[in-house]
This record gives sequence, C-alpha cells and structure tokens, in this order.
Amino acid sequence: MRSTSTPRALSASIAAIGILLLAYPASAQGPGSFLLAQAGLRACGGDISRVCSNVAPGGGRIAQCLLSQEDKLSPVCRDFVAKTRTAQGAMFACTADAERLCLGIAPGGGRLVACLSGKREALSRDCARALDDAGSMFAR
Repeated sequence: MRSTSTPRALSASIAAIGILLLAYPASAQGPGSFLLAQAGLRACGGDISRVCSNVAPGGGRIAQCLLSQEDKLSPVCRDFVAKTRTAQGAMFACTADAERLCLGIAPGGGRLVACLSGKREALSRDCARALDDAGSMFAR
C-alpha cells in the first residue's frame, strides 16, 4: 500500500500531539512542548478564556477542560482537538514500530516521522494506517 500523505503532513500530525501534552506534568515534556502549546493557544485561546476561565492552569487541567467541553468549542479549536486526537492515535499505534525501526533516533523536529516514513514497507499495518489517517487530516 503506497501512501499519498506527504512527510510534511505527517510531521504536522505528530506535532499536533502538543495540545494533549498539556495533560502531562511539565517535567515530562520535551523542549519542543512550548512551541506545540503555543499552536494550541493560537487555535483555542479564545475558547480557553470563554469555556475554561475558571480552571487553574497546570497539571493538564486546561487540556482536560477543552476535551470535556468539546461541544462548546469554536470550529477552529474543535478541529485542532480532533486532529490532536488522531495524531495521538498515530503516536500510540507507531510506538513499537519506532522502537523497532528507529532505535537511537531522538524524538522531536520530525525525526521519528521521517524515519518511519523512510521505512514504510516495514511498518505494521496499524502504524501505516494511523500515519495515513493523521496525514490525510492535516493535508486538508
């Protein structure tokens, strides 16, 4: 099965995991998390003020608020949250493939996506499908 997803779209899909990274303690986040959180704030800043104004930042409480109030979010924020969920699914579906095929590749900067994309024929069916799904969402 050949993918029509571009490496750029796949990189964007994996990068979108940033909004859900807000659900984890800061000590567990990598140095790129700040930039990813900024993308989430650009897409959802107004929604955070409107829907989650009573939620204290930290510990993933804002991300949890957005996820629990998805029906009240603006279309832009709702789309960002949906893409993030798809990207998170790709991350989990590809964990074993990344450990098997990309040993020693440091996460961040699209390096794992590039590694997995370059070894497309060796990917598990679930990982290939998840990357295709995530890539097609971000190519829109």
